[in-house]
Amino acid sequence: MDQLKKREEAIGRFFSKEASGWGERHDDKGIPASAKLHVDAVIENNSESVIDVGAGPATVLLKMIEGGVKEGTAVDLSEEMCREAERRVRENSLEDRVRVVKGSFLEVEVPVSDAVSLHRVLCCHPDREGMIERALMADPSLVVITIPRSFAPLRLLVNLIIGIKELFSKGFRPYIHKESEVIAQMQDKGFNLEKRTTKGPWVTLVFKKQPSQN
Repeated sequence: MDQLKKREEAIGRFFSKEASGWGERHDDKGIPASAKLHVDAVIENNSESVIDVGAGPATVLLKMIEGGVKEGTAVDLSEEMCREAERRVRENSLEDRVRVVKGSFLEVEVPVSDAVSLHRVLCCHPDREGMIERALMADPSLVVITIPRSFAPLRLLVNLIIGIKELFSKGFRPYIHKESEVIAQMQDKGFNLEKRTTKGPWVTLVFKKQPSQN
């Protein structure tokens, strides 16, 4: 088994342990402020379809549906998160509009969609370039990405805890990908950075596809 596969399995195990309380916290306190930025961007873009990568219990995706998105795909590595997402989809009678997919985003079928949301996903995944490339296979006009801010104190803190994390979580670890590299990759693929918002240690980047020159 290659290293990337091991990392993804560790991510799935780690978040399966969080599944039972994740959605309940969102119900009680609302989705995170950075997640609201994703919902707002998708709705303001008049997106009819969206892929939510690392969707967890699908609370963020369901907010998008509530706001007018017609259909969505929730992708997550965690089996327990997917079960929770499926339960919420059933409770809201949205089986015909929301599809829950368990597996690696790098391997699952990517449907054509107006928007792709990657909320706090790259902070857990080593392959920043591959994840973004995969997102663009959906041919979206909008991509919203939230990652940790890559300022020196946070990077130092993460480096200090990585060793401890890997000892106790059997392979799960955080990543801080450089914001400049995310922006450069998106611009190279024809997307403009439309909006940049910081919330605590997080930065949310809203990209829109440049109009065709033809």
